[in-house]
Amino acid sequence: MKCIFCRIIKGELPARVVKETEEAIAFLDIDPIQIGHVLVLPKRHVTDLTEMTREENMVVMSVCQDVMYSIRKYYSAESITIMQNNGACMEVPHVHFHIIPRFSGDGFKLVEPDIDVSDFEMDEIARQLKNVMV
Repeated sequence: MKCIFCRIIKGELPARVVKETEEAIAFLDIDPIQIGHVLVLPKRHVTDLTEMTREENMVVMSVCQDVMYSIRKYYSAESITIMQNNGACMEVPHVHFHIIPRFSGDGFKLVEPDIDVSDFEMDEIARQLKNVMV
């Protein structure tokens, strides 16, 4: 089965597009967390952010920024949450960013696990990540 986002990009499925460039598209999420919730994605099918070229990243992030400006202007959003998942956590396996307007008392929460990491572990993690950094 073809990717649902690729089908939207090709015009096979409808979407409420708010911005489109040669390399990226932004449209309203059909199951919004908040009114004005927009998805921004590259037009090229990629399943992981690391598969995108630097140029695609710049274009997609530029569209994210434009969407944020529009959401702030139209909704007077107090803040904006941007979310992006990779791998098994993705409902649709095509890189996409959720741009979500936020307001005081809107009820939106990220549930974070309560973990303890020692200073030694933090130092080791930082060292290991630095060693494998591209």
